[in-house]
Amino acid sequence: MKQAILRKFLPLLIIAGAVPLLTWTSPLPASAASLQLGSSVQSRLDAALEGADTPSKSNIQQQYSKLVQLQRQDTDWEARTKSIQNQNESAIHNVRTRMKELDRVKIEKLDTQARQTRQRYQPLFTLHSTLNQQAKSARTKGDKELAKKLASRASDLQLAVQLARQDIKLKDNALKAAKTAKSRSAAAIRKILSETDAVKIQMKQSRNAISTTKKSLSTEWKSFNQRVKSKDTTGISRSLATLNAQSQQIVSLRQQLFQLEQKNSSIIAKAMALLPK
Repeated sequence: MKQAILRKFLPLLIIAGAVPLLTWTSPLPASAASLQLGSSVQSRLDAALEGADTPSKSNIQQQYSKLVQLQRQDTDWEARTKSIQNQNESAIHNVRTRMKELDRVKIEKLDTQARQTRQRYQPLFTLHSTLNQQAKSARTKGDKELAKKLASRASDLQLAVQLARQDIKLKDNALKAAKTAKSRSAAAIRKILSETDAVKIQMKQSRNAISTTKKSLSTEWKSFNQRVKSKDTTGISRSLATLNAQSQQIVSLRQQLFQLEQKNSSIIAKAMALLPK
């Protein structure tokens, strides 16, 4: 009954036309690693090793166990890298969001003060301007007495007008200084975050190397399954040696990616440190 079920679902376990191998330990999840080491080939591998001498059989079993271990490491490092990658993406989004909010309340307050100060002094400016215009008009009409009175009233307001302009200038300068400070802080943060650009290039190189190695791994995996089918123990051992070397390379590249994500974490933390608490 079990064999009938296995034959029914065996095509689903075929990878690129090759029958996958069983592990001597618990099977890996179907989509966990570069190779999907299923649970339907151990009997085939055992059959291929029936005629082999004990040392060869033991060596192949050790090689295959090593492959299983490397595939688990592949899975583990990929998961760990994905986890820290998600954390970094969230953290950098937080930094950029807080950058937009940097000193927003302070700047809005200063902007309101500057606008309200202008509005408060506008009647004074209007009156002063009107008196000067009226005095000029009176002189033009030859009414020297009226022109003198109007000019005198305008002169009385001159000090108040100067003080008002100074007040407005102070408010404008405070607003400008706050905006400049925000721009400088944002520029400093962006400069730090730009350090991740070089890291991204390194990560892309590592991912490309993983992709290339996985293609070679897939090709060797097909050869391995063919050798299992033909009971070529020498070929099986040779294929396992190649698969282990390629898998070890992938694991090393996964570790590099993890370390690069850690480097990104440090960069983002430096940028975060420049934001107000």
